[in-house]
Amino acid sequence: MRPKFRSPHIEPCPSLLAHAVVHRLEPHTDDEQQARRAVDEAARLLDDSLSAVRTAKTAIAAFEQSRLLLTPLPLLPLEVLAEIIDLVNTSNDFQYTRNANGRTLPPAFVAASVCRRWRAAALSRCSIWSYIFVDFCDLDRIDQYLDLMLERSGVQPLNVSFRNIPPDMDEADPIDEQLLITAFSRCAQLQLRFCRGDDQPGPEHAEMTFEHSILPFLQVSMPMLEFVDFYCDECRLVNIAGGTQILTLAPKLKHLRVLGEGLYPIIVPSTLPEIITLTSAGTLTLKDVRVAAAAWPKLQTLAVTVIDSATQPGDGPIEMPNLHRLDYVSPSDVEIAPFLEASRIPKLEHLSVIWSLAGLTSLAQAMSTHIEWRRIITLQLSFIPVLGSDSQGDAQCLAVLGHCTKLTSLLLLQFDAHTLRLVFQALSSTPASVAKLDNMVMEECAFNPEATQAVLNFLVIHRERTTASGPRHRLRSLRISYHLKDESKGPSNTQRFPSWLQPQLERLVPNVDVGDIPRKY
Repeated sequence: MRPKFRSPHIEPCPSLLAHAVVHRLEPHTDDEQQARRAVDEAARLLDDSLSAVRTAKTAIAAFEQSRLLLTPLPLLPLEVLAEIIDLVNTSNDFQYTRNANGRTLPPAFVAASVCRRWRAAALSRCSIWSYIFVDFCDLDRIDQYLDLMLERSGVQPLNVSFRNIPPDMDEADPIDEQLLITAFSRCAQLQLRFCRGDDQPGPEHAEMTFEHSILPFLQVSMPMLEFVDFYCDECRLVNIAGGTQILTLAPKLKHLRVLGEGLYPIIVPSTLPEIITLTSAGTLTLKDVRVAAAAWPKLQTLAVTVIDSATQPGDGPIEMPNLHRLDYVSPSDVEIAPFLEASRIPKLEHLSVIWSLAGLTSLAQAMSTHIEWRRIITLQLSFIPVLGSDSQGDAQCLAVLGHCTKLTSLLLLQFDAHTLRLVFQALSSTPASVAKLDNMVMEECAFNPEATQAVLNFLVIHRERTTASGPRHRLRSLRISYHLKDESKGPSNTQRFPSWLQPQLERLVPNVDVGDIPRKY
């Protein structure tokens, strides 16, 4: 038999096998790389999505928290919401909002513009609309505004504030006289602030005649009026005819504030029997003070500037049995001893004085004669230049401080560095006068290195002395302040208390405030 043919066995070449395998897998390798890239891209997108989810959850949580705060407001009863709006309306710290045209929006209109519910709350309470604010330089359609406010306020007593009143009402937009009469007749509080009425340079004060001003409307009956505030520093009332009077039909008036010249003489004290507070920045005579004191036995606070102390035969000391606070300015050498008999003002506890040398000497003599002065617990002394250059004036200032042995509050205003140093050196050596001192203020005072060190030394000595007496006798509050406006009248930056020493003050006094404050008119 012929043997069967067998093909020879050929061992495959490894290089050829590898080449074949690689050749066959090449397409699949490309697919794998693409797949890996796709997976990586998907992973990145997933991470981004998870990050977006986490951000969304954080935002939702914050929104939920905010909603928890906001949700109670819409759910508040209208009465409660109206009460809140009313409280904001009466706040002295409220800043008036302005519309897109820059015009002032009174608080009542701001509240009524939030939403329908707030509008319903605002309209539900007449007292919200009883605060009438008119800026003659900033408010359009005054007639329409007054008419709306008078209607929505119902029969509520009004708080009326007029700003930037021109001396001549003919310069202002025409106003229905009946609206003004109605507003004034319903006033409980009235504030009138006058302006020059023009933007042109001229005298320090613009002249204002009674007949062409807004003042004749103050002859209307004002049975609910309790508070009046006149600010007329830029205008002066001139050519006043005899018999001209205002506020004669305001029997409930209790608080009278007159800043400016010419207005106080047309106010008749005998027609205002309920006055308990008088503030007058216009100059008065001692006779004016006597007449006021006789007409106002309930007077509790008196702040006046007196330039003439002429007395008549038989004039005795001025009696003010209920006076608690006296702010007295005497810018010239006026002898005011008849005014200072403490037995005639038995309840006086708060005294503020801005005096020349003669007045300060008179005060020091009165304090040394009458032991009643020792009951003064609040004392404000204001610097007059003669004190810093006259050793006798310094001595009288220190004598006044020495007699007030029950002081709890001391305010020093516009002292120069020389007198300030003497004051604190004296206070350091006479502990009795400040043993109960709780609060101290230095306003517009100048400091040099000697005055600064004298203040620090006093605080150290006072703290050591009062530590043994217990914490209730320690000085708790210290304020050193400068006004933001009229900086030319105050100390320069080099005369201010050095800020780097404030930590020393804070070490010695629990509550310390050093810095600028806005000046109020």
